[in-house]
Amino acid sequence: MSLHNQSNQTNSQREIQLASIVTNLPLPEGVTIRGWTEADFPAIYALSEAEGWNSPRIPQSQTLESWRNSWPVLVIVHEETVIGFLRAMTDYAIATYIADILVAPGWQRQGLGRALLEVCHQLTPLTHFVLMSVKEAVKFYEKDGFEHTIGFSKGFPLPG
Repeated sequence: MSLHNQSNQTNSQREIQLASIVTNLPLPEGVTIRGWTEADFPAIYALSEAEGWNSPRIPQSQTLESWRNSWPVLVIVHEETVIGFLRAMTDYAIATYIADILVAPGWQRQGLGRALLEVCHQLTPLTHFVLMSVKEAVKFYEKDGFEHTIGFSKGFPLPG
């Protein structure tokens, strides 16, 4: 499949591809990874809020819109409860930007973050990952082969 076609896959084609990838992952009993749905957003937002990620300057509706406009966007669930997620953006050729990745504290250190990254990698196999990290997660990324880089970020005031 060409890169152009990959970026234009339908949601059902993405789900079929995702299901075939997840089938081969060693996940704990009752845990699976799937594409997110808008019904997952309250749980995603609550997990983000518990980590202090949700900025009071960014409305929840704008955060939801960012999820709608991203791919790959994955949730990890245990018996229908969202316990983690990954939100990325890709050009399918060079880079995949990992915007958000989180595993709930009670589920950490079980390989679930690594599983989310592996699924994302298999969905975007030609790209390298680019991400920013909180200090507490640096060891996780270093252990997984990520290297420190120097980058810049700039915020702009919201319109209106």
